[in-house]
Amino acid sequence: MKAAVMLEPNKMAIQEVPAPKASGNEVVVRVRASGACGSDITIFRGRRAGMKYPHISGHEVAGEVVEVGPNVKRVKMGDRVALEPNIHDGTCPNCKRGLSILCDTKVIVGIDLPGCFSEYVKAPEDYWYKFPDSLSWEEGALIEPATVGVHAVYRSDVKIGDQVCVFGAGPIGILTMMAAKLAGAVVTMVDVVPDRMEAAKGFGAAHASDGQDLPEKYFDNVFEATGQPDAFLSALRITRRGGTIVTVGLGSKPVTFDLTAITRGELNVKGSVACNGYDFQRTIDLIASGQMPVKKMIDTVLPLEETEKGLKMMEDRIALKPIYVL
Repeated sequence: MKAAVMLEPNKMAIQEVPAPKASGNEVVVRVRASGACGSDITIFRGRRAGMKYPHISGHEVAGEVVEVGPNVKRVKMGDRVALEPNIHDGTCPNCKRGLSILCDTKVIVGIDLPGCFSEYVKAPEDYWYKFPDSLSWEEGALIEPATVGVHAVYRSDVKIGDQVCVFGAGPIGILTMMAAKLAGAVVTMVDVVPDRMEAAKGFGAAHASDGQDLPEKYFDNVFEATGQPDAFLSALRITRRGGTIVTVGLGSKPVTFDLTAITRGELNVKGSVACNGYDFQRTIDLIASGQMPVKKMIDTVLPLEETEKGLKMMEDRIALKPIYVL
């Protein structure tokens, strides 16, 4: 099969590689659309610790079931499916508590296992979710990133009428904003790129800001979706006493802050990473019903052969959400 292979950091090539085969409870899917994610850029640039090359990245995927193992019962040939890429053992203490994303032995398609920047990809049947014919393949590829926003809002304390601020008008920030709106919040988006601020309004934000005019101790819930230290410090400043900060962005720089701001303000600071399995069907239903208009985010559609181009466009903030179609 054809795949976009990261040969080493900063070097990619389209190559012919062996196609996956299904055994046991595994399902092989013909990739129809796959999305670029910031984590793919991190891997391409060699900034993710422990990565081994050559590597096939990509974990946001929609496609058609073309092969099933002998023990598969839940999906069948021809089903249109999207992937929950975080594969857990189901037996560790966190899995037993329903926190599969915190599994002690979790492996991730596109990071620990071959990903979907290829013609075919495989994973156990429990991680494939059917979606309706009313959604395009491209919309199907946005189901997984949309679950990240939905999960972040579940981790928060958002209530109807809450004032919410989201730092970062990239894909995850936009999807978090959409989910917060569905929970009844009035959302302000913050980004330093003027085009992104304007785009945020088009996606449904009530307000957009560069962060310089945000009132102190005003917002009930703040989502930090950039991973930047300055954004977290701003979140501490603008969250009302007793409010909640949810960190969604993955940063690489440490943050120095005054712990008493959290203690005296009784702030709730929570992390949110990816999603749990129960977020997936909820997200599909929200997208299929039109309540999460993810289709508006698709601004760049490319063939698999231009995977590297799409990653660079996303890195340079020329494209919001590149989708590769096969």
